[in-house]
Amino acid sequence: MRKAGKITQVRKAIKRWEKAVNVIIDNFDMNIIKLMLNNFVSHELHDEIIAMTCKKHNTEIIYSTDEKFEEIFGLKLASW
Repeated sequence: MRKAGKITQVRKAIKRWEKAVNVIIDNFDMNIIKLMLNNFVSHELHDEIIAMTCKKHNTEIIYSTDEKFEEIFGLKLASW
């Protein structure tokens, strides 16, 4: 996003996310790494971190249209 010159848009999005009750923004920590150890299906690292953050917070819903979250991680897709 920095290379594309979209920093202002990202800052606005982060402010919205911080205020939203249905958005989880979490630190990458040992709990997520431990949850990743149980995932034997190879996937893109950033998607796996997102999915494990959902698992850490005991949520099954993810706001995404990427069917891999449903197929691989068993999360329910939702749209904005």
